[in-house]
Amino acid sequence: MQWWYDNRTKMNVPAGEDYKEMRFVNVKHVKEFLSYVSIGVVGKIISLLVLHVLFTWFHFSLSFSGFIGFLASLFFIIQGNSKLVFNTKIKTNIFIKYCLAMVLTCVIYLMLLSFFYIIFNNHLIGSIVASITNYPFHFVLNKFFVFKENH
Repeated sequence: MQWWYDNRTKMNVPAGEDYKEMRFVNVKHVKEFLSYVSIGVVGKIISLLVLHVLFTWFHFSLSFSGFIGFLASLFFIIQGNSKLVFNTKIKTNIFIKYCLAMVLTCVIYLMLLSFFYIIFNNHLIGSIVASITNYPFHFVLNKFFVFKENH
């Protein structure tokens, strides 16, 4: 194995491809995650609007409003993630796996939403905190279960 001095890190490191494999943070994965978060933020805005309108204006229950908001963002998010993040076309098997992952994620989200609504006494803050808490789990499910064929 050949070594060279890296001025940036001030260390001797393996040359060439060996060095790329030793990085602690893979730039591709960081960009992928940031794209995923960006799409999720837009999806969350859609979800919050639907939740707020149904809960505040139409007086539906918090769980029902949260569920419909979650579904409203589902279609936007799967399109964005499949095209912009994971570079794949939506096939039937991917859509089914995505829906299964979303059901699991939605159940966890609704439990967290109820919990944080009790703590903050505000449905919007509760929804945002529940989403942030649930987001890493959602990303892992999508990356390693739904869209794993491309990785």
